[in-house]
Amino acid sequence: MKNSEKLAIEGGKPVRTKPFPHVYPGAAVYGAEEIKEALDVIKAQSPFRFYGKAVPGKTDAFEKLFAEKTGTKYALGVSSGTSALKVALAAIGVGPGDEVIIPAATFIASAGAVVMARAVPVLCEVDESLNMDPKDIERRITPRTKAIMPVHLMGVAANMKEIMKVARKHKLLVIEDCAQASGCSFGGKMVGSFGDIAAFSLQHNKLITSGEGGVVTTNSKKLFERAIRAHDHGQVRSTHAAFVDASDEFSFLAENYRMSEICGSLALAQLRKRDAIVNAQIKFKKELKVKLAALKSDVFTFRKATDIKGDISVACFLTFKTAEMTKKFMAAMGKEGVCFSQLYGGKGVHGWSQLREKKTVTSEGCPFKCPLYKGKPDYSIGSMPKTEDLLSRSTMIQITPDWTMKEVDDVVTATRKVLSWLNA
Repeated sequence: MKNSEKLAIEGGKPVRTKPFPHVYPGAAVYGAEEIKEALDVIKAQSPFRFYGKAVPGKTDAFEKLFAEKTGTKYALGVSSGTSALKVALAAIGVGPGDEVIIPAATFIASAGAVVMARAVPVLCEVDESLNMDPKDIERRITPRTKAIMPVHLMGVAANMKEIMKVARKHKLLVIEDCAQASGCSFGGKMVGSFGDIAAFSLQHNKLITSGEGGVVTTNSKKLFERAIRAHDHGQVRSTHAAFVDASDEFSFLAENYRMSEICGSLALAQLRKRDAIVNAQIKFKKELKVKLAALKSDVFTFRKATDIKGDISVACFLTFKTAEMTKKFMAAMGKEGVCFSQLYGGKGVHGWSQLREKKTVTSEGCPFKCPLYKGKPDYSIGSMPKTEDLLSRSTMIQITPDWTMKEVDDVVTATRKVLSWLNA
């Protein structure tokens, strides 16, 4: 392509006019399998997993297969990814006066779940992988720290080897937030099997989806029992009684985060397709990176992967030299019909006003003003300079299994065109 070709942002012809596939990887492969599984539930007239006319056991089957694929002893289906975080926090006993360290680059649910457990999230910087920086964790630990919550952001695993070292050194519990990383691995081991307990999401834009839904995984029988009780009013029903102690002696007051049979049926069908979805995305991302690297540009770098083999390739990130250059690139690429975006608007989790201003559900301001809590967390803009800088300079294009090489080539063609303009 000639460097002099006029950009679409300046009135030239765009590289692409056809919209890219929607960024819903699991939903993109919905078909006969999901229909069959859901119809089984409807025909049985039994959408509730624990009792009904003829419960088909879809959620039971999903839990069993999910545990096998994750490499854990136990898996529990719940109503959402946020529910999974809340159940996991309850299982390990996080509560008033406690702090949980989370990365500054994450979705608001990570912080919100901690607050709703009446504990306080403490932010930690991320590194070039955009995941929790193990080197920054120790300086965030206080006598109030109860747990560390690494988030495997956008399909790339956090450095669990180093994070677990820090956690064990300080006798802290680890909750893995795997909401965006189903099928992701680190060092050949699946995420969700490193920490004490983990939470996954099945929400609509996740790798596999049942619309809403989540999963809690653990290797601890005790934590599994507490998770079961936390997701179902403190009780253990016969379905799970074979795995844990169902004695009323260990019951406690709790809420309802149960998974339905309809949700379980869709999740089961999707889980069987997970490897195929991942393999397709890996193929497209690998080809895209090779072709973008061949442009030999010095204005951007690729996101660092802690383990390239474990990346489920949900997105390709480019990090530019300046935030201004990133915004110019996105604007020009959008006009070319190739939409790059910034994760969470290029801001850390403290960019959400409800966290930054400590807006709580009641006027009392608990947990931040709880008499059991003695800390002073800082969520101000500027408090996480490394994370803020990296996010402001990073942009991504999401990859789905229904891409073709046409999508890959259009991204590369538009990038070549725009880079010539940026370098002019």
